[in-house]
Amino acid sequence: MTEPRRRSGFPIVVSADLPQLLGFYRDVMGGEVVYRFPEDAPTYLSLHIGAAEIGLGLHPDPTRGPSQVSLWFYVDDVDALVARALAIGAVVTTAAEDQPWGERIARLVDPTGIEVIVAQIL
Repeated sequence: MTEPRRRSGFPIVVSADLPQLLGFYRDVMGGEVVYRFPEDAPTYLSLHIGAAEIGLGLHPDPTRGPSQVSLWFYVDDVDALVARALAIGAVVTTAAEDQPWGERIARLVDPTGIEVIVAQIL
């Protein structure tokens, strides 16, 4: 195991509906599956979203949001991502807006109730 891997961390989001959760983080957020276990019927997946890593796990009775955590992702096009989210029925709690510090942000809710903030540098 390499030194950067040992000295890193990542969030794991769990759901009783892993395919729905995967659809949000892969199809809306643009995640790339880099690990699945077991391979044929995964109960755990790792995704890269840009330089970020997130784990998705199957849990028969997970707790649901709201929680004290938000996930923040920088993306190339906030408006396009919000459109993809709306197309799959995701909840957008704050429409995309330009911020005085030079970013455009929107706030979404993932299928487990976790707030996901997406930002685009203007």
